[in-house]
Amino acid sequence: MLKKYLNHLSELSDIRLLVVRYAVNFVGFIEILLLPVLLDPDFYTDVEFLRYLMMLAPIFLFGAHSGFLYEFYNNKVNHIKTLCLFSFLVSSIIATLVFFITERLLVSMAVFCLIFVNPLEKWLVVSGKLILASVYKSFISISMICLGCISFLYYSGDSFTDIYSLSIIVGSLVWTGYLFSLLKAPFSSVFDYENIAGFYLEIIKLVKSGFVINVQSYVLVAYFLFDRFFISQFYGGFEREYALAFSLSQIIFIGLNTIAFSAQRNVGCSIQAYSLENYSRGIKLVFMLFSVLGIIGLVGVYILNLLLVGYGDFIYTFMITSVLYGAYYALSSFSVVAFYKNLSSTALFILLLFMVLNVALSYLLKNYEFGYYLILFKSGVLLLLSSLLLDNYIRRALK
Repeated sequence: MLKKYLNHLSELSDIRLLVVRYAVNFVGFIEILLLPVLLDPDFYTDVEFLRYLMMLAPIFLFGAHSGFLYEFYNNKVNHIKTLCLFSFLVSSIIATLVFFITERLLVSMAVFCLIFVNPLEKWLVVSGKLILASVYKSFISISMICLGCISFLYYSGDSFTDIYSLSIIVGSLVWTGYLFSLLKAPFSSVFDYENIAGFYLEIIKLVKSGFVINVQSYVLVAYFLFDRFFISQFYGGFEREYALAFSLSQIIFIGLNTIAFSAQRNVGCSIQAYSLENYSRGIKLVFMLFSVLGIIGLVGVYILNLLLVGYGDFIYTFMITSVLYGAYYALSSFSVVAFYKNLSSTALFILLLFMVLNVALSYLLKNYEFGYYLILFKSGVLLLLSSLLLDNYIRRALK
């Protein structure tokens, strides 16, 4: 039975990739488990919120990095030189603006790194080097663990932002250095850009191809950020519980996102022949993986719920987020099909619609004094419904 399951799993992704992503993210698991122990619960909540804000930095590429994938697979054109040069210019400009606004050099450097690594990751995806592209965040997690230890021993609220920024800088530099040491030859010509005349036209093409999908990804981040904001404003007693449970849910999300990560290349390479049968089988296998991860996660979190104090009964929040958000990620594992099939605008509209519904219903239910768990359940159900609606559009496009 185990052999059969592994054979099914190999259809979704290279098992080595899945193992490597879990191996390198094991450091992330340590971070998830260790930081709540090392940090004060309120401080830990601030760490998680800042992490989400930092995730918004690549939005300034305006989707050019996603457009690169579209042009590579749909139009068979490689714009890596243009993308890297554009990324360098954008990250430099944004980092400079951040420095003038915050007057914090480390923060501006961290923003530069978060923007600039995106083209490198996409280049690795189309080159089939998915394992190498996967290890980037593990270096950040290692730095985060160091951050937790430093904060535990020498905590200073004023220095936290700089220490966190430094962890991003160190992680990014180590990964980039490792990348260039392994792939020196392929990258030697990437920055040797000669066609300056066509640079702007190529950038416009990349942005046009990837802008909508880029906005969609950040609407999803905004969806989660709104929930966290709403909970902190009206259900402050549950803020710690939500922050920890959502982080622990990543144990499940990492596996599902690995499939989505692989699908960028696997679906892209076969998009012309990709069928409804391929899609349906992929979704079925993803839900098998989701079920296994869910059971493992629930057992582990139940034990943690007994050991960690100061975070409430976070197992209930974990059950809601892992089941509903997890089902959303499982159903969205092959949503890249919508991107390659020119359904990005439809996907964005659907997510924006449910984002508006989430905001409106949150305040409506609060006025009727509904509790925290119902508010959280509502958010999960709406997000899952959005993926079901997009799934319907994808299936019709593949018929």
